[in-house]
Amino acid sequence: MLAILALIFLAKGLHEPFSQLNLLLYEYIPGMTMFREPTSKFTMALMPFLALLIGYAVDRIANVKIYKAKRTNLTRILVATFFIIAFIITAYPLMTNPIETKTQQLPFSSYVKIPDYWYQATEWLNGQSCDCKILITPPDDFYQMPYTWGYYGTDDFLERLIQKPIISNYYIYSYKTNLDITLTLQQLYSSIKYNRTTEFRAFLDLLNIKYIFQRNDVYYNFTGRNIISPDEMQIFLTQQPYIQLAQTFGQLDIYEYTEPKPYTYILNPETSQQTAIKIENITTLERTWTFTSFTDIQEWQNATRPNQWQTNYTLTQENTTLKAELWNSTWGWKTIKSPLLPAQYENTYQIQADIKGQNAHKVHIKIAEYNQNKSILTVTYTKYINDGTFNWTQTIFNYEPKNKTTEYLQIQVWHGHETDKPFPNIVWLDNVKIHGQTTILNTTGLDLIFPNTTQNQPATIISYEKTNPTKITATINATQPFILAISEALDQSWTANINGKQIKPTTLYLCTTGFHINQTGILEVTIEYEPQKWFFYASIISLSTFLTCTAYLAYTHTKTRKTLHKLKQKLTSLLAVY
Repeated sequence: MLAILALIFLAKGLHEPFSQLNLLLYEYIPGMTMFREPTSKFTMALMPFLALLIGYAVDRIANVKIYKAKRTNLTRILVATFFIIAFIITAYPLMTNPIETKTQQLPFSSYVKIPDYWYQATEWLNGQSCDCKILITPPDDFYQMPYTWGYYGTDDFLERLIQKPIISNYYIYSYKTNLDITLTLQQLYSSIKYNRTTEFRAFLDLLNIKYIFQRNDVYYNFTGRNIISPDEMQIFLTQQPYIQLAQTFGQLDIYEYTEPKPYTYILNPETSQQTAIKIENITTLERTWTFTSFTDIQEWQNATRPNQWQTNYTLTQENTTLKAELWNSTWGWKTIKSPLLPAQYENTYQIQADIKGQNAHKVHIKIAEYNQNKSILTVTYTKYINDGTFNWTQTIFNYEPKNKTTEYLQIQVWHGHETDKPFPNIVWLDNVKIHGQTTILNTTGLDLIFPNTTQNQPATIISYEKTNPTKITATINATQPFILAISEALDQSWTANINGKQIKPTTLYLCTTGFHINQTGILEVTIEYEPQKWFFYASIISLSTFLTCTAYLAYTHTKTRKTLHKLKQKLTSLLAVY
């Protein structure tokens, strides 16, 4: 009885953060897929064993002797009642959550209810008969998202509500994915952010996306966040002729891609060789200042005002470094400025600098953006360096322009606002570098892939079924060698079995995997995740061991009780004789 109660309260008390969402979290995983997060997932599996241990511990405590006093039925009931009440008291706040956690900085409750329109929208999606993926918009800018209905947290609950595979850049922030997947997700959402419509459609094709799940109830203008507004997302999606609004549920819009591409398809090996679909980096800016030449020094001197805010302030060269000296304290930050550098809104800039200080006051770096007329647009705080006297410190960071009209960037080192440090305040700079690049999706050969799925193909897919997340079966009629392409990023643990022969996957492009098959005729292809078998075998061994141990313990316990009973009878007989 105690073990059962312990199990119930453990299930309530040790639950993951979703308890605040009032969700039923007992998740059915098709195919018994392996746990992605063993630490958190196996906690649930361990609960029955924890409950048994608790029940056993309480029983032992209830029967323990204190000095010579024996335990009575009343004391046992009192001890058991105490632990039951303890379970209820400790689990009760987690079930009702009467403690409010709102703050001015984070005005979200720790106990919220998902609006009904979320259940309506996800139920509609789950009812669509397609083997496709769902794209989640707007892009997450952090692994925890704010919602207007009071929730601030991870997007894990999306996986619980939507049964189909989802695509979200949330995983970039919350999980360590391989580099190809990370770059693909980043580039996909960059195509939305920078309005690259052709590139966006290519991703819909390559990633097998049919529906776009637009969350208009995301708190997009929350302080310190950079989230695309619902109006911007609506404009972007509705201007695509191949995307139409399918359904609206409350503050959720579901858009449909009217020309979706298949989950699995046939590729001609020759066609595959003609494609060059990949994400490419293009360098747009490369500048370095080592301050070994007069030109390097002069560029920074021309951009930096001397005697700022009525100070005695100089910029000179010292031992192949740039030296800034401040000789008196006044109001206002003193800035060391680079020359203006050509820049573009869609680019990313990596900035590196070595900085040293002597009696320096709160040294930090800001990036200024200028428009075509060289008028300042914004100045963004990017990196704190140090305060006081410190040795050479290398700093490296990335920066993306915030304004669409940005044409120039400027690196600014700020320090010395009403400094209280001994004079002179000195800041040295060396090895200042800026590297600008943009990424594009090279779609060379994309037009050769999908039209050829029905024309002059070396094979035809008669039927296929995704049995569960770890197994795919297909029947294929092949007249010559072909590539079976799947819109998934499969690793080397996957294998395709055809007539007893195993074939390992190869990456075709982005997150698409292919199996090169040389056999012809009517082929039965089974694609499986090999470690899943190990999981099944390990489960069988564990269950068999558990049942064997349970049976053995039950047998020995029964045998021991019978033996003790016989001994008791013999003792009783002997005592009766004497």
